[in-house]
Amino acid sequence: MPSFLRMGTRLFPGSLPYHCPPGWLPASVRYAALPPISAHRHWKTLDKKVHIPDWVRRLLGRSASHRYYPLVVAAIAFVATATFSFSFVVVLIPAVLIAPRRWLSLGLLSGLTSGLGGGLLVAVFHFMGYELVLSHFPQFAASEKWQLAAEWLNHYGLAALALIAGSPMPQTPVVLVYSTLPEPSIWGAAIAIGIGKTVKYVLLAWLAQHFPAKFAKYYR
Repeated sequence: MPSFLRMGTRLFPGSLPYHCPPGWLPASVRYAALPPISAHRHWKTLDKKVHIPDWVRRLLGRSASHRYYPLVVAAIAFVATATFSFSFVVVLIPAVLIAPRRWLSLGLLSGLTSGLGGGLLVAVFHFMGYELVLSHFPQFAASEKWQLAAEWLNHYGLAALALIAGSPMPQTPVVLVYSTLPEPSIWGAAIAIGIGKTVKYVLLAWLAQHFPAKFAKYYR
């Protein structure tokens, strides 16, 4: 491998830090300095235990060297939150490792779009109605998480949404409970979820940018 790749020389804006110590960068990050098609090919080097959808891998690999990269990651955050099909955290960490100098914009934009996705999720669940929601997700009604979410919402309202969104706890139960209220505030939910997610994602992005070796070992 050429020396400029081993030393992590920055070739594209935001793609690599200037003085990365050799060895700690995963292959997917080292090859981010190459043209997008090469970065895309080497996403397969990520740890298979990290369940990142294939389309997300391809999208990150192709957009890593472009200036609109934070917007692409933010769009993925919106989809992940609105569909709750996968955890966005497993996307955010490698996204920051690829472009560590963009950690702040990645965290902020991802948190904001996650809030919009959460608001959309509340609107959809409310439109479906209580009975239809329970028929599609019967496992939540009998779970302790559902009961805990109901208690938190009863005591703290939208602040509970923000707190849970910013914590490691799954937010789907509390979103389901909130959406079944007679008149949930869609924009209130979006703002609360957005605040919680923004705090969490900015913190995670900062940690990944400042302590990459702690995170890179999970993505070799």
